[in-house]
Amino acid sequence: MAGVHLELSQIARGIIGTVHRCAAMFSKLIAGEPLERFLSLAGQALNALFLINFIGLFIPPGFLNPNWELQTINSAVSLAPMLVTGIGLMGAGRIMQEQPNRLRPLQVYCFVMAGLFALCVPLFIVDSIRVYNETNSQIDQRQNKVIEEIERQQNRLSELTKAGTLPPAFDSAQAKSRIEDARSQTLREADQTRRQTQIGVGRLAVTRLASLLVLIGLLFSLGLLSGLLARGIALDPGLKN
Repeated sequence: MAGVHLELSQIARGIIGTVHRCAAMFSKLIAGEPLERFLSLAGQALNALFLINFIGLFIPPGFLNPNWELQTINSAVSLAPMLVTGIGLMGAGRIMQEQPNRLRPLQVYCFVMAGLFALCVPLFIVDSIRVYNETNSQIDQRQNKVIEEIERQQNRLSELTKAGTLPPAFDSAQAKSRIEDARSQTLREADQTRRQTQIGVGRLAVTRLASLLVLIGLLFSLGLLSGLLARGIALDPGLKN
């Protein structure tokens, strides 16, 4: 019985020690001016959320699939406001804390993210062209199937007309006109679908490419700014690191 009490006492002391260590770590984490610490923590939380969602975009992976790659890039660009806001809050908190040594990792982080989004630009262009070509190929295949069916009907009508086996009341001229109208309508619908596809893909490509370029420029600028501010704080004799 005494051994059980001793074991429970050791477990309790271990739990209390763990709680104290966690409390000490948390106190160290939130130490400093409230506003400065709030900005840093808010920025870190936003960047953590961004990275979690960003990594989740690649599960399950679908590399070499243009549709998956385009969707992943679009989703990553949609997460960009969270990334930029997080970087801004982190930078503001570290500037207020006058910690140039913590601004330099932020500079590297900005450059790495700018590089990753820069890699998306040529990939997005190539995938957009591939999707457009695949869509046009599908439209052509559907159109060819319909045209082949129309041509079979025309040939069948011509054979029956030559053989003289058509019913007396059957108007072959009207049937030929309907077949030609069906052919013309099929061609018009295919052309209209191609134009709509071209407009849709073009609009998406322009807007996403513009967003990517703006995002890359902003991240690169934030990285340069972080480096400049870090050097400025470090060189100011009136400030402490």
